[in-house]
Amino acid sequence: EDASFGLQRFGQDNPEFIWRDRFSAVDQFEIPDELTLRLKMKEVFAPLLSAVGENQMVMVSRDAVEAFGDDGIAGNAEAAIGTGGMQMVSREADVETVLERNPNYFRDGLPYFDGLRGNWNFDGAYPAAQYVAGEADILFYPWLGFPAENEALRNEVGEENVVDVPMNATWNWVAVHFHTKVEPYGDPRVRTALHLATDREQLLVTTQGVTEIGGPISHAIGAYAWTPDELRQLPGYRSGAQREEDLAEGRRLLDASGYDPASVPPMTAAAGYGTPYAEVMQQNFAAIGFEVAVQEQPDSENNPKRAAGEFTLTYQGLGGTFDPDILYGLSHSGGGRNFGEFSDPEIDALLEQGRSTLGLENRRPIYDEVQTKLLELNPQIYCNWGRPVVGHRPWLKGYGPTNSSTAATYALYRSSFEGKPGV
Repeated sequence: EDASFGLQRFGQDNPEFIWRDRFSAVDQFEIPDELTLRLKMKEVFAPLLSAVGENQMVMVSRDAVEAFGDDGIAGNAEAAIGTGGMQMVSREADVETVLERNPNYFRDGLPYFDGLRGNWNFDGAYPAAQYVAGEADILFYPWLGFPAENEALRNEVGEENVVDVPMNATWNWVAVHFHTKVEPYGDPRVRTALHLATDREQLLVTTQGVTEIGGPISHAIGAYAWTPDELRQLPGYRSGAQREEDLAEGRRLLDASGYDPASVPPMTAAAGYGTPYAEVMQQNFAAIGFEVAVQEQPDSENNPKRAAGEFTLTYQGLGGTFDPDILYGLSHSGGGRNFGEFSDPEIDALLEQGRSTLGLENRRPIYDEVQTKLLELNPQIYCNWGRPVVGHRPWLKGYGPTNSSTAATYALYRSSFEGKPGV
């Protein structure tokens, strides 16, 4: 019953429920017995199994919603029950999350840890200092690690005291979002000009080796994604003399748009992780004569504003799912994460076709066409997708990646300590 209620809740007419399109094709939620949930579809819905298994599709009970309300479910740590290996103890936004072992976890004897404490400080010096002082077992948990930072710590604490764990390809990193109802970004010529000005190779350097060049579909879905080598042949991704051609075309498009340079609103960026990339973009845009200021906002403020459509141009984290239907939510006129209100009838029709078509061979040409059109109209600037590396102490055993977005979702439930001093 909780699973049925939780999945149906995602479809409520609430702008904060940004995944609401994931179950719009379900006709009936049936509960034949206490351990079975049966979904009957209105039509073919290719990404159904992926949608049910996505980590954002949390199970929420009716009792909890009635007791705490939607706001409490979203922001009150006391409302969390938890059926995984760990349960919530406390959470302080942008500071710390504390979890404890779930005594009723369905895997007997697991997890091995009594609890977990995650630090959300975005200042790299702070978690590094914690690690050096022996107060942390995982470097930069729960966020993404960088090989260069791991190497710097290795020089300080010793080669044997930092173990690198490469992560699986993720549908996670940062992206530029245009609000297409706010000038000058309603004009596709302006958006395309800024797409052409974006130096993906420079951004790749800025990410310190934890991303790959990416298009609208992440390399996490390799069967549908365009490879970095393929993308580097396209306008906006090219280097050398061809990049100069792209910059010249960007200047031409800006001039043709007739936009008012004096009326360009600032670009907002999530303070900490978003700012360095936004500043690179700012420099890139200036290369074609487009001047924009960068305005920092805390992630806890920037994220809700983006979801509410209260932005003009923003640089912020973007996570996703493991089916190309993620583009429906991002780019369809009715998509729950189409924060910039982008709308194009041809793209809408293709996205509807993609989610109602079965088989990789049948779906791939559809999403090739979708990606082609998105790179012509550019509702977002697609830059790169994550492939981070996490460092940890040698006594942490059984630690490895899941197919999710950050170090927070590594397989900790089966991890343990072996040889940790004092344990």
